[in-house]
Amino acid sequence: MHHLLKGGFADGAFARWRSLYELAITSSFISQHGNETAESFLNYHNVWEYYFAETYQEHQDDLNVEPLEPEVLEDLEEIKEELVDQFGESIDDNGYGSGWAAEAHSGSGGPSLHSMKEDVDLEHLSPYYKLACESVHAGSKGTLDRLGIIRHKDIEQPSVLLSGPSNAGLNLPGQLTAISLAQVTTDLLMIHLNSPSLADMLGIQMLVDDIEQEFAEASETLEQDDREATEEWANQDIVDISLNYIDPSDLFSEAFFEEYTDFDSLEEFEDALPVGLDNVKNGDSINLAVDDVVQEHSDFDSFRDLVDTAMEIYARRNVDLSEFDIDGDTFPDERQSK
Repeated sequence: MHHLLKGGFADGAFARWRSLYELAITSSFISQHGNETAESFLNYHNVWEYYFAETYQEHQDDLNVEPLEPEVLEDLEEIKEELVDQFGESIDDNGYGSGWAAEAHSGSGGPSLHSMKEDVDLEHLSPYYKLACESVHAGSKGTLDRLGIIRHKDIEQPSVLLSGPSNAGLNLPGQLTAISLAQVTTDLLMIHLNSPSLADMLGIQMLVDDIEQEFAEASETLEQDDREATEEWANQDIVDISLNYIDPSDLFSEAFFEEYTDFDSLEEFEDALPVGLDNVKNGDSINLAVDDVVQEHSDFDSFRDLVDTAMEIYARRNVDLSEFDIDGDTFPDERQSK
């Protein structure tokens, strides 16, 4: 989890915390119910292996794998029956994973992760566990809504999918990892309770408090910085985006000028402007003299209209529109390239 957090994979760390949370529930349940439950847990894998072998045998032909010898299943069944004699019939839960806890379980029905987390007072983390499950399973929530994407509900943002590392969203899995790791460590320290172990538990709790605070402060700072950057981007118009992020020679091609204006090149267009392209805007408004030049040498009503058309042509020239549900006419640059 440390490597995932350090690498910027918040959702990956969140998915691994899910397993750590289950481990915390298991360790707390065993710590609470003593040695016999611990021994049942350690031996339960033999029950699971028997039912896994049955499933393997059922599908071995379809999988085209080495067949399981009949005596292997017989040996596993014999071990399973010995465990039933030792720990009771309830340990045999058809391999669902919780039979080891059956004898110690006090709730109605058989033991489950859900009932055990209530038994050890860890159910308050259930909302996070449910959310973490979405990072593991192939649901729409886990696919589309990633921790590594910061969304501001009051700012219009494009819908994106996270395809790599991000420095966002690390706070939740980081905090939860500290909490659950401390829980497991405390369960181990409780085995031989003494003054040093009590001091260790107190120190661990103080460390967890510091970790939670540091993650919260870092997250708050990051979200504020992202908000400011997002607002700055959202407040830009088509002229800002075109001139600030695209090379003018790429935006204004010769084919564009020949088709839509009296100019033959970008250089000729710039020479006709009263100011450089970097200075066509006065605050939020376009320099009126720039609009006059555009109106005189084209059918556009303004520089903004000229940029809007140039931007659309640029996008069609540089984006594979077959990936999107977009229809439209062919522009001169496209006709020339065909």
